Amino acid sequence: AAVLAIAGAINGNACKAALPAIMESIRTAQKWPEKMAALDFIDALIKTAPAQLAFRVPDLIPVVSEAMWDTKKEVKERAYKTMEQICQLIVNRDIERFIPELIKCIAKPENVPETVHLLGATTFVTEVQEPTLALMVPLLDRGLAERETAIKRKSAVIVDNMCKLVDDPNIVAPFLPKMMPGLQKNYDNLADPEAREKTKQALDTITRVGNVVDGKIPEVRNDGDISVVLGKLKEILSSKYATYLEKMGPVAEYIAAMAGQLIDEKESENAV
Repeated sequence: AAVLAIAGAINGNACKAALPAIMESIRTAQKWPEKMAALDFIDALIKTAPAQLAFRVPDLIPVVSEAMWDTKKEVKERAYKTMEQICQLIVNRDIERFIPELIKCIAKPENVPETVHLLGATTFVTEVQEPTLALMVPLLDRGLAERETAIKRKSAVIVDNMCKLVDDPNIVAPFLPKMMPGLQKNYDNLADPEAREKTKQALDTITRVGNVVDGKIPEVRNDGDISVVLGKLKEILSSKYATYLEKMGPVAEYIAAMAGQLIDEKESENAV
């Protein structure tokens, strides 16, 4: 009840301050009821601050995915339901009807080939943002590693088609270390010329979109990160309020988190 009360009372822009501890709890808690409480907290934020939490979807998906493989049945089932709620925050008409299948693939990797086949027939026209990639990239990474050449080829085609709809290199940058090695390995090893050609097209596209130069993946620019904003805040305030900043570190971090959330939202608006 206390967890839900806090989640219900928290300012939506403070999600960024609250979630690191919640995600750490899901990952490392020794007692399963603690993980359940953390998942409850996320569910509550989805209801009270959906707009703000939508920006945290790329952070949440990997953590909740891990919980879907928890050894405790209750945690697995709860995490699955939370993942369904998180994915409701993803705005992309091209994949929205496939979201249930994409979630199933996280819990059951054996579904990957079938889901890749389904997505392979899709025409992508909607601009692709980070939340969409956060859900799709784990599937595509597994698809590129499948034994069947046809699945490797279709995965490469999906990567190619989706990444053409990414406007900002910073959006795709966090996912390049996951996608590029699989594509490069397939390009080097596939015997089928047509499959190799499709893989080369996908590599060329993500190299161009991701602004990869000489094989070097650029660093992700995180202007809204708490540490970045906190540093700027201290630069501005230290001359007059250094003593206060030392005494009130958690308050400064909380302010930085809220400012970081607003920076994330503003950058998204500017990109549109």
